[in-house]
Amino acid sequence: MGLIRRLVKKKLIITYIVFLHIILGIMLIKSDFVEIARQEIGLGPELTKHYFRMLSYHKSIDSNVPAGSVIFIGDSITQGLCVSAVFPMSVNYGIGTDTSFGVLNRLKEYQSLNRASKVVIEIGTNDLKRRSNNAIVYNYQKIMEYLPTNLSIVFSSVLPLDESIRVDMIRNNKSIRGLNPSKKDLCAKSHRFQ
Repeated sequence: MGLIRRLVKKKLIITYIVFLHIILGIMLIKSDFVEIARQEIGLGPELTKHYFRMLSYHKSIDSNVPAGSVIFIGDSITQGLCVSAVFPMSVNYGIGTDTSFGVLNRLKEYQSLNRASKVVIEIGTNDLKRRSNNAIVYNYQKIMEYLPTNLSIVFSSVLPLDESIRVDMIRNNKSIRGLNPSKKDLCAKSHRFQ
């Protein structure tokens, strides 16, 4: 009788563990965990669910942006910025995990750029996982060419990373030190940059 009881107990435990793994698997698939993990190592789609959710929100408020506003466009650094503390009449079009490719993709959605006084672009850190510095600078140039000619542009440097917290073979301060002078040279060629 003891042997049968142990076998039943063992089957119940195995069934319970399998069931738990199935439930955890479903929860992970239903959440953004897998997408976020893939994005973090540069293997996920460049334009994420979060990107499209935020872009939808941006499009819903774009027609309400008053003339003369300052528009901030960028990645998570911008998304987390209290832009009204920088300039009172401003709008935040930051999207965490975004890249220069993502910015190029969404600029056409912002009709408010035609009424704005300035645009602040802060993008590039996430690009380092996906493309070379030359390709990033090319995208900066395309962003600059797309923006209305009467619009003043402020291009933020790519901020350094705290490498003591995060060791990343692709995104590192050496890459950033190579990128920022190229960005500065591109800006110096145009009278529109501040």
